[in-house]
This record gives sequence, C-alpha cells and structure tokens, in this order.
Amino acid sequence: MLQSGERVPVTEREYSTDELVLAKINNNYPNVLIEKPEGVELKAGELYPIYFEEKKAEHVLLVGNDSLYQEDGETYVYVKAGDDTREKRKVTAGAADDHNTQITDGLAEGEAVYYETTERMPSDYTEYTVERSDFQVENHGLKYGRADKNARVYLAAKEGEIVKIAVEKDAEVKKGDLLYIINTGEGKAAITEAANAIETENTTYQKQQTDYDAQLIELQNATDSVSDYDRQMITLQKEVAEADHSYTLQQLQAAYDTLSRGNDGTGKLSVYADEDGQVSKITVWEGDTVEAGDEILKMKGEASDLLLVQMVSSKSVTVYTDDIAEAGEPVSITSGDTTYTGTCVGFAAGSNNLDEGCLYIDENGAHYTFQTTSGYDTPAFYVRMNDEIVDDMGNGESVDFPYISMEDVIVLPAG
Repeated sequence: MLQSGERVPVTEREYSTDELVLAKINNNYPNVLIEKPEGVELKAGELYPIYFEEKKAEHVLLVGNDSLYQEDGETYVYVKAGDDTREKRKVTAGAADDHNTQITDGLAEGEAVYYETTERMPSDYTEYTVERSDFQVENHGLKYGRADKNARVYLAAKEGEIVKIAVEKDAEVKKGDLLYIINTGEGKAAITEAANAIETENTTYQKQQTDYDAQLIELQNATDSVSDYDRQMITLQKEVAEADHSYTLQQLQAAYDTLSRGNDGTGKLSVYADEDGQVSKITVWEGDTVEAGDEILKMKGEASDLLLVQMVSSKSVTVYTDDIAEAGEPVSITSGDTTYTGTCVGFAAGSNNLDEGCLYIDENGAHYTFQTTSGYDTPAFYVRMNDEIVDDMGNGESVDFPYISMEDVIVLPAG
C-alpha cells in the first residue's frame, strides 16, 4: 500500500467460512481484509491505495497494447525490418494488463515494433512543478442539530394514503396507543400471498436438505480423496442453505408481520406506539399520499450532547450522500469568523448505502451492526463537538468533513 507516498508491504487476512457464508447470504463478494502494517499509523477518514498482483510473469518479452492488432482471430504486430520497411508478423500473446501484453512466440528481444497513438504534445501549455502535498475533497452535511437519545421515528412501511392521524404534537402517548391509520390498498389477498411465500420457502428448504442428506449417505462409506472432497462440499452447501433459509425466512416473516399488523382486511393499517413517549413532530396530514420510508411522525427523546448530521442531497452544494464521516474523523462548522470543531463518534446507514452498516457506542464499547438503517431514510452520523453545543451553532452553514483525504502525495492539475 502507499502511505505518505511510501510503499509499505501488507498482508491479506483470509476470511473464515462463517464470514464467507454471511457474504453469500447478503449476495456480496466480501471486501479484501488487509492487516495493519507494523509501525504504520493510519488515520480515520484517510484514503490509502492498495495494490496487488492479479497475474505475475517474470523475465518475459513485453509489447505495449497499442502495438497489437487482431485479424481473423489471430494477433500480429508490425516489426521494423529496415529504414523504411516494416514486416507484418503473427505473434502469440500471453498474460496482459491494461498497458502491456506478454509475447510467448514470434518476437525476439530487442526487435522494434510500431505502435499507434493519438497522443500529441499540446500547442499551448503551462509548466507545472510536481511536488508532494496533501489532497482533500470535502463533503458537506447540510441538515444537522442536537441529537435525541432514544428518539423514535415512525416511517411508512408501505406506499399509501394517510386516513387518520390519531395524535397531536406534544401529546403524551402510552405504549399501544393508536398513532395513525394508512390505506395501502393491500388487504386479505396480500396477507394470504405473504403466508404462502413462507410456506413455499419452508417446503423448498426441507426438500433441499433431504437431497443433501441423501447425497451424504451415498458417500459415507467411500474412502477415496475425491469422495472426501465431495462430502466437504455438500456439508458446506448444506450449511450455506441453512443460513440462507434462515435469512430468507426472517425477511418473509417481517413482510408478513408488516402486512398483517393492524390490517383490517381492506388494506387499512393501524399503527400503534411501540413505547411510552411524547410526540415531537408530525410530518404528514390526513389525506396525504406517502411513499414507503417517508417519515410520518417522531417521538421525542432525551436531549444528548451529540450533534446529528443527516446527509441530504442539494441542488446548490455538491453533497456525496453515499459518504458518511468515519468514526474518529474530524469535522468542522465554519460560521463567519468562527470555526467549531468536533469528531465523528458513530454513524448509521440510509437506504442508499446500507453496506456502510451502523456503528454505535455505549458504556460497553463500540458495536457494529450490518445493514441497519438510520431511521431517517438518509445516511446519518453523530458528532461530539469540542465546544458546547448552542442552538445557533453555525446556523445555516454546513458540517464539513473529508470525502477523499490523502497525505503527502503527488497532486497534478486535472488539465
């Protein structure tokens, strides 16, 4: 890897079987894990390029890809044969990358080949002295405020029309009280379909496991190495199928619960309070049409000493909504001549970047949860400011943090 412009050797850490099974369940090819190099300090939010060999060929003949031509499935080059002559010669290509190709037959070391290029020296240019510097592209959080502890945001589970808002702003509610009714148009037919999907998944899984068990019985008395390998593969496939079934069943059950909870059979869903609390915000009104994931109302929580930053998009400012500040990364708010600074202490994903996961910190340490949404339908992160939070802190400004940050690298103008 490159760290402060220097090459540092690193080692890949292999994934365990459990980790690979988890990756398969979530249809993700796992990221490459790199062990932290000994004696190297890495900073949160910094970008460190990692280089690795996909193929390796040592002491071989190479030509640039611009010298290769294809015709009737064969590869050839033009070799300089004299002052003004060239020879068209068939060659055999080997390993290749984006720039060069290995030649295993048809050329000898030292021969000159022609290449085709569209590059040319610019007619007008400005000299630029190459030097090392820090390189940073900033990201901006435009929506921020003091975070609530244990605040509860109620989002629409389905698209539909708000039929009734049963509470008022600042009202005290008890667990189980009716909050609102939404007409989703999904009645008994949808509930039956969801139940059938669960039954089909269970039946398919049982048949699949029976087939794996039958294959294992056939191989149990074999002693050759091929059969041993087959047994291991079938056992692993059985474990993957079991984990996959558990995950799929959980998703189907959640869908069924969402449809059936409070459903009167005509498609009208009644939503009730999960816990005691006070309504701090109502976002919609009766008759409004909402999309799945839209905020309906919010229950007040206890004020915290953290700043909550939500990554909402903007037409006037470039905001990378796929990026959340990393835990430990510095952030700042500049308002006039005053700059407030702080540190990101945790983050939560939105629907457009669930692979970021959710990190939360309590008295027992830091905890990571995969695919947990922020509850705001946007990526969000939490900042502990170095100064006391005041209501007008940087009012109307943005929370700034690095989108790309690299130290001591060679930086060139894009042109």
